Parts: sequence; structure tokens; C-alpha cells
Amino acid sequence: MDYIMRSLDILLFLSIPQAFFYTWFVFLFWGIQTDRLLVRIVWFCVIHSIYLDLTFLALPSHIHILNSLVSFFFFLHLFFREFTIKVKLLIQMSLFFVVILMDTLSLITTSLFIDVELIRNGPTIYKIIFIWPYFAVVAGLCWFLHYKRYYPALKIKKFITAAQGTPIFYLVILVFIQSLILGIYFITRFTTEYDEAMMVLFYLGLAATVAVTFMTIRIIIKTREEAIQMTQSVYVGDLMQMLTSIRGQRHDFMNHIQVISSMVTMKKYDQLQKYIAEVTVDLNASHVTNKQLPTSAISALVQAKSAIALDKKIDFHYEFPESLEPLMFIKNIDLVRMIGNLIDNAFDEALNHPEQNRFVRLIIELDSRNVIIRVINHGKTLTDEDKRMIFMPGYTTKEESHSGLGLSIIQELVKRYNGNVTCVSDEEHRVEFMIQLPLSG
Repeated sequence: MDYIMRSLDILLFLSIPQAFFYTWFVFLFWGIQTDRLLVRIVWFCVIHSIYLDLTFLALPSHIHILNSLVSFFFFLHLFFREFTIKVKLLIQMSLFFVVILMDTLSLITTSLFIDVELIRNGPTIYKIIFIWPYFAVVAGLCWFLHYKRYYPALKIKKFITAAQGTPIFYLVILVFIQSLILGIYFITRFTTEYDEAMMVLFYLGLAATVAVTFMTIRIIIKTREEAIQMTQSVYVGDLMQMLTSIRGQRHDFMNHIQVISSMVTMKKYDQLQKYIAEVTVDLNASHVTNKQLPTSAISALVQAKSAIALDKKIDFHYEFPESLEPLMFIKNIDLVRMIGNLIDNAFDEALNHPEQNRFVRLIIELDSRNVIIRVINHGKTLTDEDKRMIFMPGYTTKEESHSGLGLSIIQELVKRYNGNVTCVSDEEHRVEFMIQLPLSG
């Protein structure tokens, strides 16, 4: 009878609260709103906790971990069928991290005050006294995330779940396996004396570390290759659009000449004067200033972007100093990739706003030590998290179809020239990216 009552106490005061608070936290962490899911979360935690407590004594500790993982995924699938496989795996992996972390912290701090064996085999009240403070911390975090509607990993979840044909998700799984082996190793080390099992887990963990390292290198290489291919495709596309625009302008010019010739023949000089004035206004609107440009590549890029801006009704202007010879230490392709990506991002953001607010400014300045490249546009105000994460590969404030690689490419190129790139966003919806490169190269 005492054993049954003790098991009920552990279930009611430890297992179920732990499962509920940690699962709730993981849902909020990944940006899954729980307003309509709390009842299902409670039932999921109750049933899973009962199952684990019933099977706990029948299984060794390291097998119990595997059983808990398999059963967790099974019950998660039953209760939350609307989640994709990737989301379910993210929930399971992150919950495992939280459990291992909090159990490790509680074990370390408890050992400072009382014998761990007394906590493990002593009265339930000891467990409550030393473990519930951690439940309270997690519960407080849940309340904060829920009340503030703050979801730390929401955009990471979107990026991982939207990734197609990339090994990123497999890397996440490998990291999870590595952590799983570490957790089993830790529990085996402190709860049993199976030296052989510990050695096996050690070698498995070493193999997982090698696999994670290899996969990480593959992702870095593939990301660089995709970034280069994307930049080349965008540049070629811009040039093709510029050529198409030139052909269109040539066609329009022939039409204008024919109209002007007909009006001269018919001696309709008043209408001719009005028509020429209209053509002049139109030409001035599409005119690209013949200021000195650093290279033919940048000249082609700016004219291509001007043609695109005209087509998309974006007010695009650029400013350069009288001489840009000091920029010659920068490779043409690197200048194109840096400036082109910044302008593309600015154009994409400009299209989200009314026509009267669509402006983009490209400014290149020189001082005694640096070349400064600034791209300014009207856009949405960026949060502190956006400013902190915006240069990470895969992170984007745009729709999920965007790769999120453009700014990471820029940062990599800027570092190659010992420079830095910063982002400023104010409450007046003015967004400015500034690249600063030392003239010494």
C-alpha cells in the first residue's frame, strides 16, 4: 500500500507537472500557440506520464530513456496529428534537451545540500523541495512567453521545416542523437556501475561527434556554392532585363520619331511641341546619370537596377564621389555581389509599400580611411532580434520562399576585406545598411 501511495505521489507531484511545464515551454519556444492546445497538452502529459511510471521499474535506466523517446513520439502523434513530422521531431528533441538540462542542474545543486541517494530513494517531500523550484522557473518562462507572445525559435522552425533538399534537418537529428547518447551516458554514469556500457556509449558519442562535424562542413560548403550560384543568376537576370529594357526603349524611340515626323509633315507644331515635352519628361524619368562609375560591371549593375526600378515604379537614385579609383582594390564580382544583394533586398521591401513610399538610395562615400557603401529604403521597422539574427544564413524577415542567404553573403565578403556591415532601423520606417571597408584593403 505504501508503495502504491508513493508511486501516486511521484506521478501527481513530479511526473505530470514536469511533463506539462516542459512540454508547454517547448511548444511556446518553437512558436506554437497554445491557447487552444492546453487541454490536449494536459491529457497528453497525464497519459504519457502514467505509461512511463508503469514501465519504469521493469526497464533498465538506459532502456527506459529509449522507451520514453519512442512512447513520447507515439503519443505526440496521437494527440497532435496536425503537426508535421519535422515539427514533432523538433518538439521531441528540444524537450529532451530541456529535461536533461534541468535534471542535471537539479542533481548538481541537490548534491550540495543533501545526499543524492536520499533524494532518489527517500520520501517524496524531498523530491518536491529540491525539484519544484526548477518547475517554477520553467512555469514562469511559460507565462512570460505566453503573455508577451514572444517565440524565440519561431523563425528557426520556419527555416528548418521549409528547407528542401538540404542536409540542415539531418544535422539537427544528428545533434539530437549525440545529445541522446550523452544523456544516456550521464545517467548510466551516475545511476549504475556498468563500465562496459559506459565505454560503448563513449565510442558512440565520439562517432556522433565526427558525423556532426562532417555534416556541418558539408552544409557550409553547400551554402557557399548555393550563394555563389544565386548571385550569378541574379546578376545575369538583371543584365538580361536591362537588355530587354534597352530594346523596348529603342522600339519606343522609333515610334516617337514616326509620330514627330508625321506632325512636322502635317505642320501641327503646337501638338508637336506638347508631344515633345511629354517625351522629354518620360526620358528624364528613365534617365541614368552618366557619372563616373568604378568599373563597367558596376555601371551595368546600376543601369540594370535602374531599369528594374523604373519597371516596378521604385524611386531609385544613386550618389558617387567624383573619383572612385580607390575602390579598385575590391574585385568587381565582390562589389557586384555586395551592392547587388543590398539593392535587391531594398527593392523587395519597397514593393511591400504604396507607390509613393517606394524609394531606394545607393550612396558611395570616401573618407581618408574608408570606403562607405550605404543603401537606404523605406521598410518595416526591424526588431532587436531581427538586427541580431539578420546576417545569419537562412534567417529572413521576408516570406518563407526567400533563402535568407543574401546578407550572410555580404557579411562574408565584407569580412574578407577587413570591413564591417551594420543595419539601422528607426521608427520612421527608414532602414539603412552600411558597409565600411578600409581603403588599405
